[in-house]
Amino acid sequence: MKKNYTVIISLLCIVCGCGKQDNDVVSFREASSLDALIEHSSSVELIPLQTDGEHLLGSPVLLNVFDGGFVLSDIINNNIYRYSTDGSFLNRIGYEGRGPGEYTNVKSVQIIDQDVLVFSSQKCVHYSNTGDYLSEVASQEFGEQSILYNDGFVTYWGYGVGKGYRIGLLDSQGAFVKGQLPSEERVIHFSPNTPIFSQSGKDILIADSYSPTVLRYSDESLSPAVTVDFGKYSIPKSYFCHQNAFEAQEELLRREFALVCSYWESGKLRIIDTIVQKKGGPEKYYAINNGNGWSWFSGGDLGKDPFAGTLKCVKDNDVYFLLDAALMPQISPEILPLLKNPEVLNGIKPMDNYIIAVFHVKVD
Repeated sequence: MKKNYTVIISLLCIVCGCGKQDNDVVSFREASSLDALIEHSSSVELIPLQTDGEHLLGSPVLLNVFDGGFVLSDIINNNIYRYSTDGSFLNRIGYEGRGPGEYTNVKSVQIIDQDVLVFSSQKCVHYSNTGDYLSEVASQEFGEQSILYNDGFVTYWGYGVGKGYRIGLLDSQGAFVKGQLPSEERVIHFSPNTPIFSQSGKDILIADSYSPTVLRYSDESLSPAVTVDFGKYSIPKSYFCHQNAFEAQEELLRREFALVCSYWESGKLRIIDTIVQKKGGPEKYYAINNGNGWSWFSGGDLGKDPFAGTLKCVKDNDVYFLLDAALMPQISPEILPLLKNPEVLNGIKPMDNYIIAVFHVKVD
């Protein structure tokens, strides 16, 4: 399959002045290989997704993991498919449309007790994992991405949408309760295709757009969880002081800069997903901490190496990548000794569906 690796970067943020908790500061380091991830992993498992003419996935794709397998969401073509733990296709989740039980687009997906929540524009649709429509909540307050939290929702509006806040707390019917992170900066709004939200126990973790600080949302309050010191790639404060959003964007695009895309915690395992916009194009870097300090790794060149920019989620000390079958001949030879099922490589064809790669991480 042909995948689109074009990265459009027009994002936003400043470090919030929230309640003080432990805020781990991680110094950014450029890396050229997967060595740090390989060093911390006991094995790697490859799971080819079933290939057929009706259920091929485009790009970009969201990956959610649950006890019975995987939910993959093609957010360009608005298709959501469920696969078993061995990659067999099981069923579709919902359909695109404007009627009851349908979604107009896919902004984020959440697994709750084996059920599937699909957040669309101004709607959250609740399905069983077999695709049965259960209920929905319609609200104009739903932002770029949202997540069910306790008896309501947390939604991320970001900058430039006229809400006055970047984060909103909604009740169970989607009605506005209160806003968090006041925001009047004149910068261009960003629509991300990576997960803004992740969960760690009862806490929600939020990658706050242009900010190098990931936020922890707990008991209706925000605090810093981890901050990346990007050094020379840090976004200057002057970016947020313009009176015109296009002038601000021009300033940013004249320089090289870096952003936190996503963040996950699973027990002692922590993963930071970052992107650096350079003059030659975007580059993806990841930081891993398995309980013994931070180290950095890279999947290689975007569009050329199968692990470049393809880390999708972290769950139960496992790190999940979604690999393009056409790029599998370029798989790093350092991974081969860790493969639990290397015979899978022999059967992959360039036009096959994606392959899920699961790194089983050793946690200290």
